[in-house]
Amino acid sequence: MELVSPLNTYKLTVSYNGTGFLGWQTQVDEKNTIQGQINIALREISKSDKVKSLGSGRTDAGVHALAQIVKVEIPLDIDPEGLKKGLNSKIDSKIKILGVEKVDEKFNPVRDALWKEYCYLFTYGDDFGLPHFNDLKSHFRGDLDIDLMRMACKKFVGEHDFQNYFCVGTDVQSTVRRILHCDIERVEHFPFSLDHEKFYMLKIKGSGFLKQMVRLIMGALVNVGKGKSSPASIEDSLQTKLSDKLGPVAPPEGLYLNRVHYP
Repeated sequence: MELVSPLNTYKLTVSYNGTGFLGWQTQVDEKNTIQGQINIALREISKSDKVKSLGSGRTDAGVHALAQIVKVEIPLDIDPEGLKKGLNSKIDSKIKILGVEKVDEKFNPVRDALWKEYCYLFTYGDDFGLPHFNDLKSHFRGDLDIDLMRMACKKFVGEHDFQNYFCVGTDVQSTVRRILHCDIERVEHFPFSLDHEKFYMLKIKGSGFLKQMVRLIMGALVNVGKGKSSPASIEDSLQTKLSDKLGPVAPPEGLYLNRVHYP
């Protein structure tokens, strides 16, 4: 009779550059996803196929994370620092395990989160600027009225039905979410930026987010900035089901999962 080692539970803090990956969630080709990379390394370290991982949320292809939280269960009792070093030696260099701690098996990175914060880094204008950041920020052609976009941001704060701000793909019981903060700020002293290139960042914090919700919010804000819609139309979109989205899904390159906060 084969003896099965008990599973030990760890909480990982993971940072990654999502360029070239198919997103967080593991797929048939595990090496092309963040979760797959972690699972492969966990199996090698524990010398077992009985490993589990659960992220605090799913990121799409090309989306980045500064501090994704991941629960992993492995049939190996290992010092957290040793697990951190072992994982970092085996996963793709675009992924970095920032921290590891042993936690209770009941810890759930999705259900236990009090709030999450996403950031969207972007520039605008007729010049794309330096090419070195093309995979790390998005660029919108033409002028944007940032002040008007900031006014529109305030409409998202509070508890609303975001039925017009998600893409079908994951079953959800409700499209109601609570946004705690939403604003756009100028990013000063961005390294190596040209004098005429101005970087801006949307920061949005909420109790939870739907599939592509932040990118649709960003797309709607860009249309406000271009004068194609107004802050009032944002308010209306949170009260009535629309036949069309207020804006396109913004590109993935500028989006970052910034923080996940727990009790």
